[in-house]
Formats: sequence, structure tokens, C-alpha cells
Amino acid sequence: MGKSRLLAEIRTRATGRGMRWLAARSLSYGASVPYWPFTDLLRQALGLRVEDPATVVRRRLEDALPPEAVDGAARLLGVSATSLEPEQARRQIHDAVITWVRSLAGSGPVVVSVEDVHWADSASLELLGELARACRRIRVALVLSTRPEGSSAIEAIAADGTRYDVHVAALSEAAVGELVGGLLGKPAGSALLPLLVERTTGNPLFVEELARSLAETDALVETTSTWDLKPSWDLSTVPRTVETVFAARVDQLPPRLVELLQHCAVLGRTARFSLLQAVIDDEDPRGDVEQLVASGLLDRIVEGDEPGVAFHHALLHDVVYSRMLRKRRRRLHRKVADAGRRLYGEGDETIDLLAQHLYLAEAGEEALSPLLRAGTRAERLFANDTAVLHLSRALEVLQKVAAEDPRETKVRLELARLHELRGDYENALGLFETVRTAHGEAEAWRGEASVLRKSGRVQESVELLERALAEARTSGTELSLLWLEAAAAHALEGRSEDAVRAAEAGLASCHDDAVSGQLLLRMARAEEDLGRHDEALGHAEQARDLFERVEDLRGLAFAYRVLGGLLRHHGRHDDAAAAARRGLELAERVGSPEEIGGCLTNLGVAELNRGALASGVQCDERAIELFERAGNVGGRATAHVNLAEKLMLLDDTEPALEHALRGLRLADSISATWTAADAHRTVAKIHLAAGRTDQASGPADRARELFEQVGDEQSAEEARALWAHASSATTSVRGT
Repeated sequence: MGKSRLLAEIRTRATGRGMRWLAARSLSYGASVPYWPFTDLLRQALGLRVEDPATVVRRRLEDALPPEAVDGAARLLGVSATSLEPEQARRQIHDAVITWVRSLAGSGPVVVSVEDVHWADSASLELLGELARACRRIRVALVLSTRPEGSSAIEAIAADGTRYDVHVAALSEAAVGELVGGLLGKPAGSALLPLLVERTTGNPLFVEELARSLAETDALVETTSTWDLKPSWDLSTVPRTVETVFAARVDQLPPRLVELLQHCAVLGRTARFSLLQAVIDDEDPRGDVEQLVASGLLDRIVEGDEPGVAFHHALLHDVVYSRMLRKRRRRLHRKVADAGRRLYGEGDETIDLLAQHLYLAEAGEEALSPLLRAGTRAERLFANDTAVLHLSRALEVLQKVAAEDPRETKVRLELARLHELRGDYENALGLFETVRTAHGEAEAWRGEASVLRKSGRVQESVELLERALAEARTSGTELSLLWLEAAAAHALEGRSEDAVRAAEAGLASCHDDAVSGQLLLRMARAEEDLGRHDEALGHAEQARDLFERVEDLRGLAFAYRVLGGLLRHHGRHDDAAAAARRGLELAERVGSPEEIGGCLTNLGVAELNRGALASGVQCDERAIELFERAGNVGGRATAHVNLAEKLMLLDDTEPALEHALRGLRLADSISATWTAADAHRTVAKIHLAAGRTDQASGPADRARELFEQVGDEQSAEEARALWAHASSATTSVRGT
């Protein structure tokens, strides 16, 4: 009838054919817990419990998994004894899950099922996508269920593979009658059936719950062959939404059962029996649980090897939770946090849930440490959305518990960096500006200027940096951060010599290898624009070596992106493509839309030079989408112009011209001089390719003028040649 029933039927048929079924579900609070469905998946498959000691977990992993997957699985379950850099930890977890599933598929077909993907955390969604790509050619199927709001996540997971969709539609009147007959033992009568169809619009859950509610409230009368409404029943009292039906059913329960449902709701969509018993003050709830299961409000489940209960439907959970008074919710969340500590401790494995319950309990200072730990753990796993959630809550708590707390500035800056990394420039700008205004920290000046630049407000960025450098009360690496951003802003404006000088000034005062690497890359990009390709390549390679030494994966992604652009000037097109792909791989792991888009742009150019036009077009189109989502105007401008050239070579002239002009408008809007020059040059090429020589000379001459302005003499010479060709061809046509 619905997605849960469909999954149950699929599982029955799959296991009946000898397929291995690995099942997990996302939880309504699971979006704040990185990799929750995969943690659940592994525990259930191996029969592990949260409270199992690390030695037991490790032994079970060693018995069941390939040796190369054990360390990553131990990290996923929170029992790893070693510390790794964030990206190394993330990579280890992903590799472990994929290796484990592949090993199982070697013995026969495997189905990985995840329910309620709309609640999945961002890290789990990324791993699902990677699992889909890795298992494309082996006997593994992903079976995912979601509400409509999760459909875009499933589209992203299955973007490069085969996908079959089953949409659960409304039941017909005949199907409603069949469902009610199966539920009540007799068909719905002539008064009941039309009412159920009209009120429920064929939603199977609503049909089931409304029929049960009417039966429980004595609204129905039984005849020899049907159930029907009592003739005297007031139709205005029949609920019009499924939420109202659930509320009515809960209101009819004895107080002790309502209280038990409320405890379950605070625990989440599912609850382990041991934790439920600990939360309800050691009373034995088994009898009451049986009554709620018999009524269809709760279902029995097994998590690992421990019994538990789950709400029959997510909407019921939401109704029970939302109808509690805030004071009662706080008290129950407090009880859950205390019981969780007693049962499971405060290790990395459970810190997310502890943070969640202490925050919702409004525990103040006590919630801060778990929230900060949970945020740091999420960052280590590059689960950026989850990290933002925990740190935002920590900031909220800090503002309530202390008027002046030094931790507040640190949390604001970390949140701002995460928002910038995710492409959420509006929130990043507000946080950086708040810290800069209050404390004048160099990182806040840099961050605000960076976000302004990426948002296309380049002049504001430059003016802010000039103020920062004039007012600088710092030196060394912190001052270098300002010079670093100045180099980026000057390069975007087309002031390449100024960009080189800014990078040199930053290097002169820098004492941090990672920042030095960034400065070297900014210098290399400016030197590339000036035609100093040998110097640029040397500085980019030096930066790459620095980032490899300090294991800075974000910096390394940037280094390979720049190298991918520089190697083509030396005719090393295969090496350029390989570098760009390496940068793209690293950028996707780190989760930076800007870096991913930049690597795609350079890979697109490399593919163009290698003659792989179709692949290059795909790179540019994806880069445009990413830059647009992030609001990065400069990146969009470059990608549009690059796409225009490839479309021109594919003889798709009019779309090519449209993209070139779009890129030109974007470049002009942020005074990106070099990109504007490139756009004019591309427009001239398109007109020449289309035989419109009279329309080519103007853009070619403007390109020449702008390239000369930024000091790129090689490109200026190419623009002069285009202008001469267009002018000569136009004169010839006129003479003829």
C-alpha cells in the first residue's frame, strides 16, 4: 500500500531468491548524526549493540569483514584507537563500507536498503552516491525509500546509473473498500466508503487510521455483510487530516499509555527497549507496549540483537511530540540524556545523540561541550551540514549562558568558514562581519573580503582589504591572510602585477606552510595571466609539495586545480587532465562547491585540448550549476565562456554565442577584466565561425584592449590576429 509495505514485499521476494538483504533506516533526528544509517546497517548485520565494549566490536569486525575494511568500520562504529586527519578518516570509512559490500557481493546478490532517505545526513548521502557508483558493475542493488521531499537526494545518488522509480499513488475507491474490508473483517458500507474516500483522498495510511479511529469511537455499526456509519453519527466530527486522526486516537488512550508514547516520541522514531525502560524510571513497560502494538500505534523491531519499538508511522511520532508542552519535552529530553550516559557513556559513537538531547532539554552550559565535540567530529568527517547544525546550536547556547565568552568568537569564525565552504555566502558574510566589527581579527577581515569577492562584490572586497591592511594590528601569518585575499581580489580585477606583489608581501611575513602554499598558488595564477608560464608552474609545484607535506587536502585540491591549468601551456595535455581530475577527486571529498567547480572548469579546458569535446562540455555544464548554486559570479562567468568555445567547435553556434554573452555580462558585473577579455575574444571567434565577419572585428579589438590592460601580451596578440582576419575578410566581402 505504502513505501514500508512495498519494501517488506521486495525483501520477502529478494530473500526468497537467496539475496542478502542489508537494511537500515534514517531517523527523524538522524540528520544531525553523520553516517547514522550505515552505523545502523553494520550493527544490524553483525548483531552488535551500542553498549558492546570496543574489544567485542573489534573482534566481530575482524571475523566478518575483509582485513582492509576493519579499521574503517571500527572508525564508523566509534571504536577506533587511532587519530587521522579529517579527510583520511572520511576516506577510510567510505572505503570500508564499499569494500565490505563488494566482498558480500562476491558470494551472491546483495541488496542495501535504506528507508526514509529524506532524513539522511549529508555524509550518508555522499556515501550512498559513492556506493552506487562503485557497485555499478557488481551484483548490488540500492533500494531507497523517501517522502517526496527526498526525491532530489535520490536523483543525485543515482545520477550516473540506472534508476527505477515506484511512486505510491492514491488508492481508488475499490482499493479503499478492499483495504477497509481486510482491516475490519467486512467491507465498508454505502455510507462509510464514500466518506473514507472523500476525507482521505485515497491515502492508505489515512484510510487505515481513520477506519480504526471510527471503530474505536463507536461511530460504526455492524450489519450481516458490512461495517457502516451509524445513521445518527455527526459527520462534522470526522477528522479531515491524518494528523487529526492520530491526535484523536491518542486522546482516547489511558493516561499511562499516552505517557509511554510521549517517552517513545522523545527517543525518536525508534527506541531500544533497554533505553526506554531506563527513561521511564525502571518500571516494566512490556504490558503497555503490547497494548500499543496491538492498537497499531507502535511496531516491534530489533536493532542489532536488541528488541525495540518504532512508531507505526512518522506522522504519528510528529503528532505525539508536537502536542507535548515545552516544559515536559525538556524534562523528558533530560531524562534521555542522563539514561544514555549511564547506558552508553560519552564516546564519539554517542556524542551526537547526547548533544541532541541536552540541547533540546535546554541544558545550557552542560550542552556546550557535547555540541562542540559533535560539531568537531562532523567536521573531521567532512559532514559539513551536520557540523553547521551542532555549531549553530552551540552558538545559540553560548549567547544565553554568558554575556562575554571567548568561545563565542571561535565558534562564530568556525561557522563562518563552514558556510563559506558550503557556498552559503549570505550566512558566512554576516558571521565574519560580526566578528570583524567586534574584535577586528585578521581571519574575520579575510573571510568577509573573500565572501564579497566570491559574491561578485569585488570593489567592496578590495576596499575592505585596504582598510584591513591600513588598520592591521597584527603581523606574521595573520597579516599574510590579508595579503592572500588581496592577491585573489587583484587577480579577479585583472591587476595581475598587483596580485603578484600582494602574494610576495604575504610570503615575506608568513610562518605557516599551508598559508604559504595558498600564496604561492595565487602568485602562480597571476603569473599565468601575465604569460610567465615557467615561473607559474614552478610556484604551483612548490605549493603542491607544501600541501602534501602538511597533509592539507583542501590546499592540495587547489594546487592540482592550478596545475591542471598551467600544464596545458607546456603542451602536456594528458598531464593537465590528470592533475585536474586529481584536484576534482580531492575537492569532492572535501565538499567545497567552489573548488569542485574550479577543477571542473580546468578539466573542461584540458579535455578540449585533448579533443574530448563532449566530456569538456559536461564539465562546464556541471561547473556552471555548482557556481550558480554557490553564488560565485566569477566562476560562472569563466565556465560560460569556456562552454561557449566548445559549443562553437561543435558547430552549435547560437547557443555558443548565448553562453559567451552571458559570461561577458557576468564578468562585466564584477569588473573581472581578464574574463571579460576572454569573452570578447570568444564572441569574435563565434562570429567568424558563423561567417559574420562584420560582427567579429569589434569584439576582437575590445579583447585586444583588455588583454593589454591586464598585461597578457600573448592573448593580446591572438586578439590582434582575430581583428586583422575579421577586418580583412570584411573588406574582401565589401570589395566583391
